[in-house]
Formats: sequence, structure tokens, C-alpha cells
Amino acid sequence: MNLLNPKVSLFFLAFFPQFVNYENGNVPFQMLAFGILFLVQTLVIFSLISIFAGKVGYFLRKNATISRKMNIIQGALFTLIGLNIAFSEK
Repeated sequence: MNLLNPKVSLFFLAFFPQFVNYENGNVPFQMLAFGILFLVQTLVIFSLISIFAGKVGYFLRKNATISRKMNIIQGALFTLIGLNIAFSEK
């Protein structure tokens, strides 16, 4: 997802070296270990988010009343945002 994002590469280049202990040696292995740890953490977190979003989506599709109320609230919010933009003096 973030392979082509240059900010992610810069983050890793700036963040990971702070935690590498040069006295322990084998710096590439330490960087690889940190990268794998980050990969596993990201996989777990994104998996949990996906499962939770699926359950919430199923719950919302099952309850038409909640969906209707959410549509009304969204419409009201968009109307308020539109009025705020229309009457702004900038």
C-alpha cells in the first residue's frame, strides 16, 4: 500500500537507525528484524481493522433504521458545511 509513497521510505530511513545497536554488530540483520517486526504488526492491526469494519458493515446493513438515521445525520452535516461555506466571508 505504501511502497510508492516516498514519505514512508523517509520515515524508515529516519526512524529505524535510532534503534540499531552498532555495538552488537550485524546491522543489516537488525534492520531486517525491525522491518519484519513492523510488517507483522501492520498485518495484525490492518487485519483487526478489516474484521471490525466488516462486522460494523454487516450490522449497519442488517438494521435499516440505523442506516436511515445515519443518512439523515450525514445530510444535515453536509447541509451545515455547505451553509458555512456559502456564508463565509473569505
